[in-house]
Amino acid sequence: MKFMLEQLSFEVQQEFSVELLGFLTEEQLLIWEMDKPIDSYIGGELKLFSKNASKIASWASENDLVSDTNQEWTNFAAAFNLWEEMHAFITKAEVKEDDDYEQEIKKFEVEVKQFYEYGRTTFLASKSGVIGSLETSYSHILRFNLAQLARITYQRHKVGIGVFTLQGYERRNKESKNVFVKHSNAKGNLCLHTMKGLTEQYHTVELKVNK
Repeated sequence: MKFMLEQLSFEVQQEFSVELLGFLTEEQLLIWEMDKPIDSYIGGELKLFSKNASKIASWASENDLVSDTNQEWTNFAAAFNLWEEMHAFITKAEVKEDDDYEQEIKKFEVEVKQFYEYGRTTFLASKSGVIGSLETSYSHILRFNLAQLARITYQRHKVGIGVFTLQGYERRNKESKNVFVKHSNAKGNLCLHTMKGLTEQYHTVELKVNK
């Protein structure tokens, strides 16, 4: 999105900063303007973006960025509108008796397919326009696994997918990077080397736990 904003006039970029001040503090806005990595924000701050995604989409529309001749911004705004609702589903842990959670899952399945389609040429594409090249494991799980996990979780425990955190996943992700960087000679099939290293490491952890 920052790359897309850089293609616009300085005045429009300033207007966007004012829009962000509607839900960010001046300190949080400074992180954005200094072009710091997104992980400079803590989880609670990142949630603010998700909860205000539709406001950003409305801003793009009000500034005539959404049009038939500007497909990139149009797709981005459409994805932002979807994301706010999807985020509410993803973070929902408590399912009340009068909630039709199965219907919520079906709605999410439809929305996430649309979201992914809008993302193919925007946030999942490189600056050079290579479609899907920025797909991450997170976006892949979001699109292809989360609805199924939500359905299994609800059937077994009658709670929403929001009961889980990503801490376990983040730990495994860190371990995977460590194996890839420090336990490979960077020759041959790197994927195979990494998988063998991880299998050995996870098996060792399992043995310790069982012991």
